[in-house]
Amino acid sequence: WTSTQFGALTADAIGGLTTAEVASMSTTQLTGFTTTQLKGFSTTDIAVLNTTQVGSLLTTQVAALSTTQLNAFTATEVSFLSTTQVGVLTTTQVKGLSTTFVASLTTTQVSSLTTAQVQALTTTDVNALSAAQISFLTTVQIANLTSVQIGALTTTFATSLTTQQLGALTTTQVKQITATDLNALSAAQISFLSTVQIANLTSTQIGDLSTTNLAAMTTQQVGALTTTQIKVLNSTDIAALSTTQLGTWTSTQMSALTSSGASGLTTSDIASFSTTQINGRSEEHTSELQSRLHLVCRLLLEK
Repeated sequence: WTSTQFGALTADAIGGLTTAEVASMSTTQLTGFTTTQLKGFSTTDIAVLNTTQVGSLLTTQVAALSTTQLNAFTATEVSFLSTTQVGVLTTTQVKGLSTTFVASLTTTQVSSLTTAQVQALTTTDVNALSAAQISFLTTVQIANLTSVQIGALTTTFATSLTTQQLGALTTTQVKQITATDLNALSAAQISFLSTVQIANLTSTQIGDLSTTNLAAMTTQQVGALTTTQIKVLNSTDIAALSTTQLGTWTSTQMSALTSSGASGLTTSDIASFSTTQINGRSEEHTSELQSRLHLVCRLLLEK
């Protein structure tokens, strides 16, 4: 039959074609079907299409496929969809994609997803992406993940982010990262968070940071901590910070240190403080340090 003859078939008639007949169709015959006729293709019909047939589908045809039909594609068929074909998938289609379909996307296909398509992915689908697929998400795509998607990320996803992708996170997104995900980040990943991102972490996030990640922060990052963030640091947190890290704090930051936090300072920490930093502590807090370490008065005199 010619494409014209196939074009005369109703959707019901197309549903009566055997899988062998569907598999033997030429690309000319296949692309001659209207979007209405395509609805007659069963999931079994979709699954027997060869890669050449899949690659020949018109963008209008791809955009007309139901989510049930799309999810019938085999992993090989999915991988042979062009970026142009993937790019015409509607947000409704994307929302209905199975994790199997999403996991079958090539890294090139993943990086070609539009912002609207990325935001349409369910949290389950986002977390179904492999480490290789995640690494190919562009910084623009990362910056456009929704707060719901960010808040639902698994530690596997978080630890697969490149340092450039982490740096692309907006301050709104950073606030949505769970404590578990933050603490799953490597020292290298932590060090690539900008000072603006660090300063926008919530008090809860800062308070839940592991001592390992606190110690991994750069001096610039520690210096960017706000007084609100510093107030939630306890003695264990402060003890995890090096003398060099603490040396970046201003007198205002020093004044935000609570009695509990101050008890984590070592004699080396105090000895390294400038008079300006020490003067940032209230008289009450200074006396607390003195009673604990018996050194503050002498250090002040030496300075």
